[in-house]
Amino acid sequence: MTQEENNRILIVDDNPAIHADFRKILAPEVKRAVDLAAAEAILFGQTPPSATRKTFEIDSAFQGEEALSMLRSAQAAGRPYALAFVDVRMPPGWDGVQTMIRLWEVAPDLQIVLCTAYSDYSWQEVAEKVSAPHNLVVLKKPFDNIEVLQLAHALCYKWAATQAANAQLEQLNAMVAERTCELDRTNAELRQEIGERRRGEEILRESEERFRAFMDNSPVVAFTKDRNGRYVYLNKAFEKQFGLSRDDATRTDFDLWPAEVAAEMQANDAVVLEAGESREFLERMPLPGRDENQWLVLKFPIRDRHGDRFVGGVAVDITERTQLESQRRQSQKLEAVGQLAGGVAHDFNNILAVIIGYTETLMSLAEPEGTLAQNLSEILKAADRGTGLIAQLLAFSRNQVTWPRIIDVNSTIIDIDKILHRIAGEDIYFTLLLGPEGGCIKAEPGQIEQLIVNLVVNARDSMATGGELRVETEQVVVSNSEAEAEGVTPGEYVLVQVADTGTGMSPETQAHIFEPFFTTKEDGKGTGLGLATCYGIAKQSGGFIRVESELGKGTTFRVYLPRVEPAAVPDLPHPPRASELPKGDESILVVEDEESLREVTVATLRELGYKVREAADGEIAQRMLSASDGIRVDLVLTDVGMPRLDGVTLAHWLETHRPEVRVLLVSGYAGDKRLRDEDVALDHRFLAKPFTRAQLATAVRKALEHKRETSPVSA
Repeated sequence: MTQEENNRILIVDDNPAIHADFRKILAPEVKRAVDLAAAEAILFGQTPPSATRKTFEIDSAFQGEEALSMLRSAQAAGRPYALAFVDVRMPPGWDGVQTMIRLWEVAPDLQIVLCTAYSDYSWQEVAEKVSAPHNLVVLKKPFDNIEVLQLAHALCYKWAATQAANAQLEQLNAMVAERTCELDRTNAELRQEIGERRRGEEILRESEERFRAFMDNSPVVAFTKDRNGRYVYLNKAFEKQFGLSRDDATRTDFDLWPAEVAAEMQANDAVVLEAGESREFLERMPLPGRDENQWLVLKFPIRDRHGDRFVGGVAVDITERTQLESQRRQSQKLEAVGQLAGGVAHDFNNILAVIIGYTETLMSLAEPEGTLAQNLSEILKAADRGTGLIAQLLAFSRNQVTWPRIIDVNSTIIDIDKILHRIAGEDIYFTLLLGPEGGCIKAEPGQIEQLIVNLVVNARDSMATGGELRVETEQVVVSNSEAEAEGVTPGEYVLVQVADTGTGMSPETQAHIFEPFFTTKEDGKGTGLGLATCYGIAKQSGGFIRVESELGKGTTFRVYLPRVEPAAVPDLPHPPRASELPKGDESILVVEDEESLREVTVATLRELGYKVREAADGEIAQRMLSASDGIRVDLVLTDVGMPRLDGVTLAHWLETHRPEVRVLLVSGYAGDKRLRDEDVALDHRFLAKPFTRAQLATAVRKALEHKRETSPVSA
């Protein structure tokens, strides 16, 4: 129902007969409607309809409270009343005036006809009590039908007209508000434009003086050339960088630079003039007494007041930054390779552990001198080489399970020789000069490998067009004065020297070479050039590092590490038979999600006499250990990385619920953040993958005996 056709009327009167009268007038039956339509035509000058006439929709309320409820329901349903006929007196509830006040609170535009006798309120009294007398008509009783019909037509039309007017008013208000906002914005823009114009006028008055002061004091090289390549302006930074003077401003590129460089510059100038817009170029401009430097040059077209065209430009020397960015990208590649290597090594360790386990089991059953034993020995050697490869991969990822031990420096370098050659690349002549008595040191092998790799990477990056790279070792003696200066102990040291024929470094650069300042990564994301890491490794190993470098003549790093006596390295024996390994009869629970590794571990432990149970993950083990019957377990041998419930979480649970049970953690990936440093450092607490039968038997025995010393076994 549209607002223009709203003929809904509410009759509010306590007398049912009055309701019937209103319905006869406003909503008559068909025959009665035709008679009333004829009367309506006479009154309003219309042609009597031949059929039906428009009637009103009538609702009845017998008290004011009921009328208010019906009005609210109609409003909520979207079918409002246009008109209400309200009786003045409706005992025992509200009277007509009170009812009107309440109705207008809900529907202010509702048209109301107050039906009153001569003895009721006067118009002035009613008008003083209500808030919307413009929507009120007083109908004196008794009233005739025509008068009621006229009021119904007129007031319903007024209600519809009021709604249309309100809608137009709202639309007009919205248009006024929008236009006002537009005017406010325009005024703000005008005020801003006026302010900017005033500031621009002030700046223009001082621009020439400020431009000259700015260009002459700027550290950035700046110049202006005419269309023929002749310099017409040079700032002081240009003069200082290239050893020129203002008198050289009349010379061309071919007067100042080699022909190849000058031709490239003028070709770039032509591009800018033809395009009519600024462009960036990488240009080579050699500094006096130095090789060509790389410059980032921004060139732009200029027209003077006569319309003549010029090329302006500013240039920044990016030679060093380009080198650093190249080194940073290479460092990022190595770090990514290291992360990948750590993940691959973790899975490969499980495979190696299975191969070693089953091979040693077969060798313990074979004749020591037989063909089978020899073939199995070759398998073990291959597995050992795989273990070494994994150790190198983990060294790159910095997740190797290692601790300081006595190592031969020459052997360590030889182990990574192929990797060093790959890092150096084909354009660099790489040489190893290892002293006949390189010597032994006590350090983490992975850290020493990392130190050497970082220095080789640094040397390679300083030789973009190729060169020579040399790694040397020898034994030296550090005097008391040298030791005091470096804060170390005097005596014999192993010297590792990495020398290159690269670009070299200035004294200023050398003063900060070992600081993390030289990385462009965020904090904690990497080491940049890696030299800060080299410095830290040397210091942790009780040594120190020095650098000698000269621009254009290369760089030499010397790493001094305290020499120690070599440790006895026994020949690898034939894998011991089960009878030669430490045994026991305790109860062990093996928790490992890799089925093949779990099976070979369980088989080996049972062969050693232990009573072994197994679980495929931490949750299964937890249920077995927390069952009401409470299985007896002396040791839980658990992998660290498992789905659902990992080994470290299981160990923490055991500390609370089964403190009498000892735990031996197994992993080949020390980078797992769940592992604590103290766990990895204790051989009765941690077993590194891949492991041999002897290592497994020894680690289990140590864990059990350590348990007996610290906490008794509960039955």
